[in-house]
Formats: sequence, C-alpha cells, structure tokens
Amino acid sequence: MSRHLLRLPTFADARGALTIAEGEECLPFPIARYFVVRDVPAGETRGRHQQLEGHELISCVAGACTVELRWGDGEATYRLDSPEQAVHVPPRTWVECREFTADAVLLVLCSNAYDRRDQVGERP
Repeated sequence: MSRHLLRLPTFADARGALTIAEGEECLPFPIARYFVVRDVPAGETRGRHQQLEGHELISCVAGACTVELRWGDGEATYRLDSPEQAVHVPPRTWVECREFTADAVLLVLCSNAYDRRDQVGERP
C-alpha cells in the first residue's frame, strides 16, 4: 500500500455493504468539512490545487476517477473505483482529479473549513 492510498474496512452481508472510516486508524486527521463532486462533464478536471495547511481524504463512492498527486520530488497516480479506497492528500500536495466515469461521485473529507487563502491553484 502506498503512503497516500488507504484501504477502508467494508462489512457485507445479505443487506448490502457498509464501508467505514472512523478513528485514528482510518482517518489521518479530524474532519471539519465534507463536500461531494458529481456530474462532472466528460473530459473535465477537478481539483488542480494544493492546500497550504489543510488535509483532504478523497474517496470515489460511485463510479471511478483518476487522482494525481504531486509533492516536492514525488508523484503518484491512483484509479479510484471502489468506496473501499481513499487517497490522503496532505498539505502542500498538488491534487488533480480527472477521467471521471459518467456516474462518478467523489466524497472529500477536509481537515479545515473552506478558506480560499489556504488554496494555491498553480501547479508546483
């Protein structure tokens, strides 16, 4: 497992599947806000920024998309196609989400309330 990709526990039975993220073993930071990205037109890209202080945890809870991270001297690309996967985006890490399927729904958990001054929109 990479330093950014998390595997979230899932419990399934005849009633369906339940995927959870709770406690310090699953969540790398306390949650202050969440948002959902959906209905992304074909070929569009979301994100394209980095947080100076905030963390994000991105999970594609329906459909699929590709998440690219860049930091300092490293980079990683992940194809999220299951709610059992989540990508941790630490501060000062460029994030770009692309190649969304038509049914893709991203759930993004954030460590901070929205603050435009914490977002830098230029590629490092």
